[in-house]
Amino acid sequence: MLRLAFFAGTVGFAVMGRSTAVGLTAASVLLLIARIVNCADTFDACTSTRPYSKAMPLAQAMAVMDKL
Repeated sequence: MLRLAFFAGTVGFAVMGRSTAVGLTAASVLLLIARIVNCADTFDACTSTRPYSKAMPLAQAMAVMDKL
């Protein structure tokens, strides 16, 4: 959670066109956001029961996540 708070604090600088304290640019911050959302969506899809498939066991979902 602490990492997320740090990340959230850096987004404003990068979006305004300035480099963040750790050297991230707007493009790299947006790419990182996209990767995080992709991981969260994949984990949710794997571990949730859907009308067309049952939820995977956690170990199997983590194996899928390792491939991302």
